[in-house]
Amino acid sequence: MKKICCIFGAGEYYGNEQLPQGEYSVITADGGYLTAQKLGLTPEVHIGDFDSLSAEAHAAEVIRLKPEKDDTDTLSAVKLAMARGAETILLYGCTGGRSDHMFSNIQTLSEIARRGCTARMIGNREIFACIHNDAIRFTADSAGMISVFSLSDKSAGVRETGLKYEIENYTMTNGFPIGTSNEFIGAAAEIGVADGTLLIIYTDQAKERSEFDAGRDF
Repeated sequence: MKKICCIFGAGEYYGNEQLPQGEYSVITADGGYLTAQKLGLTPEVHIGDFDSLSAEAHAAEVIRLKPEKDDTDTLSAVKLAMARGAETILLYGCTGGRSDHMFSNIQTLSEIARRGCTARMIGNREIFACIHNDAIRFTADSAGMISVFSLSDKSAGVRETGLKYEIENYTMTNGFPIGTSNEFIGAAAEIGVADGTLLIIYTDQAKERSEFDAGRDF
C-alpha cells in the first residue's frame, strides 16, 4: 500500500473534493464505493457490511464485515490502511449526513493521529485535521477561518502563532471551546500541542506547509 491512502466513506460529497497529486492507494468503505466508481477509481480494497451498497464491489480485494461489530466500516478501513503501511490517511465522504457518523469519524481521526499517522478529513470546503503531540503549519498566503479544539481531556502546551488571536503554552480542555473562530492574517501560522490531541478545522483557502502538502492543492 502507498504511503498516502484515500478512504471513501458513505457520507456526503460536495463536488469540490480534490485528490492528492502523485501516487496514492484507495480503500472504499461500503457505500463509498459508488463515489469512487463515479470518479473512475478502482479501489485496492473494498471493506464493509454492504448495508449501504446493494451491488457487489469490484476491487482487487473485497472484505465483507458482519453487520454486528464494534468498529464502523470507516474505522475498519483506517485500521487496515495503517496495518498495511499507510502514513497519511485522507477521509472523503465522512462528513454530513448522520451527525453520529460524523462524530464517529472525528474520533477516528483522533485515533489515526494518536497512532502517529497524518490524519485529514475532507468536508465541504473545509478540512478537519487531528494532531497528537505535534504541530501543523500554514503558509503566509492562507486565508479564512480556523478553529482549534481539544479532543483529549486536557491538551497542554498549546500554541497558536501567526493568527489574529495568539496563545503560547496554553492548556485547553475538551469542556470549553476557547479555540473557536480564529483567523488567518497573511502571516505564516503554526498550531502545536506538547501533550494532547487537537482537532483543527480550517477553510480550504488555507495552505498547509509540509512535505505532505507540497504535492497537492485542495
